[in-house]
Amino acid sequence: APQPRMTEGVTGRVTDASGAPIARASVVARSLDDSGPPIPEIGIESDDEGRYEWPLRPGNYELTFVADGHERTTRTVVVSRSAVATVDVRLQPAR
Repeated sequence: APQPRMTEGVTGRVTDASGAPIARASVVARSLDDSGPPIPEIGIESDDEGRYEWPLRPGNYELTFVADGHERTTRTVVVSRSAVATVDVRLQPAR
């Protein structure tokens, strides 16, 4: 696998219940630390392969994944110094 371009942050893949990639899923991050670092962007989107990459400073985050026709899904992630955390999510169909 190619090395990620970024050296710190979170990366992963957004798929549906069948494992197919979800393109243009929204990913929103919220810092869980009292004096957490500012989040560089409001949100990002997954690409056509369902992949996303987000350089985030070290800390604790809550990531929320939103895609049309799917349940909103939240995950917590710890970004360590000089490390890239992987958060893959499988979104369930909206009821």
